[in-house]
Order: sequence, then structure tokens, then C-alpha cells
Amino acid sequence: MDYLIQHTPWTQLPRCLQVKDLAACVYTRDGLSLVTTLDAASDAAAAVIELHKLSQQSLFYEVREIPGKGKGAVATRDIPRGTSIITELPLLLARLDLFGNETSPLPHQDKLQHLLQGALAQLSMAEQQAVQNLAIFQRGSDTSFIEDVLRTNGLGVNVGGIAHTGLYPRISRLNHACRPNTFWRYSPRTLAVEFVALRDIAAGEELTHSYIQRDTVEVTRHDLLTHWGFNCTCEVCSSRDQRQALDDKMARLKAIEMSLSSEQVSTEDDLVSLADEMMALVDGDDALLAPRGAYSYHLVVAAQAAWTRGFGGLAQRYTEQALAAAIVYGGPDDEHVGVLRQVLKIM
Repeated sequence: MDYLIQHTPWTQLPRCLQVKDLAACVYTRDGLSLVTTLDAASDAAAAVIELHKLSQQSLFYEVREIPGKGKGAVATRDIPRGTSIITELPLLLARLDLFGNETSPLPHQDKLQHLLQGALAQLSMAEQQAVQNLAIFQRGSDTSFIEDVLRTNGLGVNVGGIAHTGLYPRISRLNHACRPNTFWRYSPRTLAVEFVALRDIAAGEELTHSYIQRDTVEVTRHDLLTHWGFNCTCEVCSSRDQRQALDDKMARLKAIEMSLSSEQVSTEDDLVSLADEMMALVDGDDALLAPRGAYSYHLVVAAQAAWTRGFGGLAQRYTEQALAAAIVYGGPDDEHVGVLRQVLKIM
């Protein structure tokens, strides 16, 4: 049975249902509906009050029809590396563990659909239309339109340290490429997602980002991309040689990680040599650099290897570099920034 709870700072009374073992509610204020639990909503409250100050329309691209892809974002001017292309706030956030497995919907699925439909209905008509205009991959009769939209277009973000999927309609127009030309960073303090040029981008070039994770090889890439309902036709997936070359680089990165964690590497010079090779591989291929946290992750691997061997100065140097990379690629509010700063304090 639904019930009401204290609703400040929300502009509409939250309506709640028991989903699994959680009291999940719809919270709405000024262009955001949040389907989550009270702890996450409380953490998001300060950001929600400032929502209108953060979103910005991009002047760097326009949405066009892309052959074989539907709609996509195309650069309208040259964009230098490191340029902030767009910052957007979410229209909808939903706690991820409320969702069931796509092949095995949970018994509470009807309650989740009720909350999601309510979250959409509490947005303005223009905002609802922005959601309706997004592409979806129909997953069957057990999922609603809004759930399909979230599963197709959502970005994985944390709210109050809890995993959520976030719907950012303008950013959703950027299609996937295994070797993309943008990366994104997220602020848990403001809930904003920012897309940044990973390299110099020429006018007329499609803007892309990577949907996949740091160490995803070809077979897994295919399975993951099927989740979003399309066959990737980017330059990597269209070339057997490029696919194999990328997998070979990933295999080499794994081998270096294993060497750094083994007793085979005993001298500082050997460790530096392997770390330099590892970072050159990542820095030299946008497919390896773009996934969130990739650059700082590998620097942390090097720092841990140095620390366990007693090379304190080297460990500190790699940790400082990892912190700098976390700020650049994750943003100053990224959770890893705080962790790395704490690590440096005790070194």
C-alpha cells in the first residue's frame, strides 16, 4: 500500500511502494524524477535545489540522422582536446538494484513499472516528450516503455554511494564507438554529467563515447552491445584486423598486470619499464583510454606494485599521477579522488 513521507525539498509529495525489501519512492523537483530510497534521496537533496544552475546547451554539435544508426550528434565546429562539450542534469534517476534481470523479471516488476510510470508522469509535458523521443530497444512484454528507455539510454551513476541509472536526454544522442572521441565524467555532488573531447575533433565528425568497460574483449563487447540493441559498426568492429589488434593490446595489459603482481619483478628498473609500457598502451589508444577510470586504474596498479616491493618514492609518484588522472577523467568530485588523496596522506 502506498504511503506519504516528509517531502522537503521535493515539489511533489513522494509516493512510495515496498519493492523487494526496500521502500522505494518517486521524488520530483524542477525537472528531475528520482526513483530510489530515502537515504539516496536525502543525499541528492542539496544537488536538487541547485538543478537549474548547471545544465547547459551545447554549442559544439547538432543532432542529425546518421546512416545506419538513427539520430546522432555531429560536431558543428572543430573541438580541441579537453574541451567541455556539454554538461547535463538528469531528467530521471532510478536505483539500479530495483531492476530485475532482463531474462528473469522479479516478482515486484509491476510495482517498479508503477513507480517508473509515476516518475515520468510527474515531469513536465516537454520533459516527457524528450523522453518519448529517445530510442529504445524493446525487450519484451515484461518491461514498460520507460524501463526500456532507461535500459537503452541510461548512464551508470552513484547517488549517495548507491548505484543508479540516469537518463540524460541530450547526452543520449551521442552514439557508441569502441574507439570514441569523447569521455564523460560525473559529479555525485551536482548529479551532472559532462562530456569532454578525448582528442581533437573535426567539424562534421560524429561525437561518440564508449558504452563498454575497461577490459572488455571482442566477444564480451558484442554481448554487451547487444544489451543496447544494436550491432556496432564503428571502425574497430568493422575491421577484423583492428578488432584483433585491440584484443592483443588488452591481453598485453593483462599480462603486464600479472607480472607486476608476481614475484618476477624485483627491481625498480624492471617495474618502471613495465609500468611505462602499460601506460604507453593505454595512452596510445582511445579505445583503452576512454572507459571511465582506465588511466588512473593502471597508475594505481603500478603504485601498488611499487608499494608492496618497498619502493615508497616510486609508489608515491604513481599515486600522485593517478590522482591527477582521476581529476581529469573523473572530475574533482569523483569518488576515487578522495580515496587517492587519503592514500597519499598515509604514504
